[in-house]
Amino acid sequence: MRKLIVLSFTLTLVFLVGCSDSFVEKAKETQGKQVEDNETEDIKSEQELENFYKEYEKPISDSLQENDLDELEEIEKNESVSKQINEKDPESFAQYVAAILFSFENGELKAEQYYEFLSNYGSDKVVADLPKDKHDGVHIFESIQELYKESNPAAKDYTLSKLQYSQGKVEAYFYRKVLRDKKEEFYITTIVKEDGIWKFSDDSPSAPYIEQ
Repeated sequence: MRKLIVLSFTLTLVFLVGCSDSFVEKAKETQGKQVEDNETEDIKSEQELENFYKEYEKPISDSLQENDLDELEEIEKNESVSKQINEKDPESFAQYVAAILFSFENGELKAEQYYEFLSNYGSDKVVADLPKDKHDGVHIFESIQELYKESNPAAKDYTLSKLQYSQGKVEAYFYRKVLRDKKEEFYITTIVKEDGIWKFSDDSPSAPYIEQ
């Protein structure tokens, strides 16, 4: 039984998925201002993104209070999945998604590559919420990635749990444990089945879990 708080708006959705309409509009608005006065507005852009991060950091931390923890089975990472993407196999696709998210978190994956990942492997909703102009989208993700880098210690490694399915097996989720300097962060990642193939849907902070 899943025993975690479901967050309607999460920090990870903002920083990793980039699918928040309000955040996308805010970032687009910021980009528009930069055209008017690049040097001055670049500073304002950084300040707005920093303020936006601080605004949601505290509520999310407060929401992840102590709960009964899930006992989950961790599985071995498959480092070769990025070269052999199988969207019809949920286990393989989950490994691919976990690798992509971690690579974006630690800066190895460029903003343009992340935009392409969401465009090609995101759910219908994820794709619909992306900026239509690729240049705009890449610019937004570059800003997000830079702020994420400045606000968090470097990610060293990650583990993931065994995939768990909804009753109809059209949705599945797994947990990610990201290892940073002297701390661990936990996320729950969701994939959905659309038109016979699996797609990335969401990645959100979660309560910690206990390894079986």
